[in-house]
Amino acid sequence: MISSVAISHDSKYSITGSADMKAIIWDIEKGTIIHTLDGHQDRIKSVAFSHDSKYAITGSYDMKAIIWDVEKGTIINTLDGH
Repeated sequence: MISSVAISHDSKYSITGSADMKAIIWDIEKGTIIHTLDGHQDRIKSVAFSHDSKYAITGSYDMKAIIWDVEKGTIINTLDGH
């Protein structure tokens, strides 16, 4: 089940977060998956893009926010403590 959706500021990408603990970055024009982001231990409840569309952030019920590199699909940083 998808719990959150965001569109990048440059309108190239969409990100979805879901109860399966994964987020997916999509190519909007092609409708294809670019990256499946796997790093949370509980449901993702929120997603967003940075203003320059280079980074995405996911927030989860595991009390962590993860910052992702959109182009590479890799973790930049994990924010703990919420």
